[in-house]
Amino acid sequence: MLAPSAGGASRHVRELLRRCGSVHRLNQLHAHLVVNGSSVVDAVASQILASYCAIPAGLCYARHLFDRIPDPERFMYNNLIRAYCNSHCPREALRLHRGMIRRGILPNEFTLPFVLKACTTTQAWDHVLVTHGVVVKLGFVRQGHWGILSGSFMRWWTEMWFRGTSMIN
Repeated sequence: MLAPSAGGASRHVRELLRRCGSVHRLNQLHAHLVVNGSSVVDAVASQILASYCAIPAGLCYARHLFDRIPDPERFMYNNLIRAYCNSHCPREALRLHRGMIRRGILPNEFTLPFVLKACTTTQAWDHVLVTHGVVVKLGFVRQGHWGILSGSFMRWWTEMWFRGTSMIN
């Protein structure tokens, strides 16, 4: 049973989410929250989404939930982008990234490595160039995040070189 206070309930639900190891159990918890505690659902929506993303079979559930959130936050986008990047449909990570930008939500140092990995996997070279521009424009190079991102760019350049792909086709 959920704790009586909203803060206590949120902590309790977060603990239950950590213990969910299957989509079935996560669906049960989510359904219980929707039926019995809508204020708690709002407070832990990003954790519910992250839990679905962490389970291999949970990606379609995560997307279904994400598409019903009126104003998803960057953390939610990052979780889905990472999950799609590591799935069989990395192009969807790039679509989410574009949607994120269109909504005025700027990527951060956690978003961009997965976007670059999806670019390499899908050979979306134009998207890499745009992403590189975003990295420079947002000042990640000056802010000390270049170490994280430089590895992603190096993997991309190496991948291009080994594939013999030319940027100018």
